[in-house]
Amino acid sequence: MIACDLCALDCGKQPFTLETPHGTLNFCCEGCRGIYQMLNEINAPPAQPVQTMAPATERKKP
Repeated sequence: MIACDLCALDCGKQPFTLETPHGTLNFCCEGCRGIYQMLNEINAPPAQPVQTMAPATERKKP
């Protein structure tokens, strides 16, 4: 039995794999592999630049 490296469930005969600098990881489903990638920022798309808004201006009272 190969255990999922995220949830520890059985991966079955053909686990979903992910190559990392530390070796091959095995996952029971694409969801576990995706969550692992997201949590560890593996193959994550580059972050979008932060856009700031101009400060709100005070309205003049009529």
